[in-house]
Amino acid sequence: MLAICNTSPLLNLAIIDQLPLLQQQFQRISIPPAVEKELMLDKALPGSESLRRAIQSGWIQVTPLRQMHVSRTLRFELDAGESEAIALALELGATRILLDERDARLAARLRLM
Repeated sequence: MLAICNTSPLLNLAIIDQLPLLQQQFQRISIPPAVEKELMLDKALPGSESLRRAIQSGWIQVTPLRQMHVSRTLRFELDAGESEAIALALELGATRILLDERDARLAARLRLM
């Protein structure tokens, strides 16, 4: 089952060494480029190494957006990672999106249902 994910769920689970829970639940996670940037994978931060390994192994995939108009519109109310995650879910027809912020969940519900 394909799921789209924002930064915080990935980062928080990676920090507590529980990232495999997402793989067990969804098999594959797609993230937009803004989420990859927010994860700061080029830095030696808690959780970074397990996130890099997950991306290298392919179960977390960075998926570019084909069109940016939805993401740009959402940027008026949400941050870049949340905006691109919702836009990517719309583009891919994903049935699952992991968001930790209430405003982002509301924006996703309004657009994805």
